Amino acid sequence: MSITIDKREKYKIETKLPKGSEKQKEGVKMGYKIKQLRKERNMTQLELARASGVSRATIITLESGQEVVVKSATLKAIAAALKCSVPDLFATNV
Repeated sequence: MSITIDKREKYKIETKLPKGSEKQKEGVKMGYKIKQLRKERNMTQLELARASGVSRATIITLESGQEVVVKSATLKAIAAALKCSVPDLFATNV
């Protein structure tokens, strides 16, 4: 997974990589971790969306591991709603 931060405080999370590659497996870790954290807290996607102020569509996209550009404020809001830090969303030990 590669994460790029531009001057507008946005993260670009790239996950479109060749099937079976080690990097492709890493690419879905953030989405998986968000889903894992959400489920550990017995939250639905809709509840997380409401608690964070982030659209459910964005939550779905992040959890699916699709390539997406995410503002740092979005990640901060999701982390706050999940009561964790932003780096926890990127954990690689899943």
